[in-house]
Amino acid sequence: MKNLLKIILAVFVLVIIGGVFYWYEWRPGQIRKECQRNIENIGHRDALEEQVKIKLGGGEEIDLYQNCLREHGLEK
Repeated sequence: MKNLLKIILAVFVLVIIGGVFYWYEWRPGQIRKECQRNIENIGHRDALEEQVKIKLGGGEEIDLYQNCLREHGLEK
């Protein structure tokens, strides 16, 4: 019975550690890669060197990469 409890506790700890790794390491890295690919697919490769910015009606400039990160919850 004690061995079963130890196994269950070990599995629980591994699941928690795996979840934390996914949420704070794997997921943000995948989102950054996806945002970078999306910007490269826009077709403005020369503008990409200038951090691909667009102008809105009010004259504000928005960095598309930062905007993509915000949409996925990585930036505020």
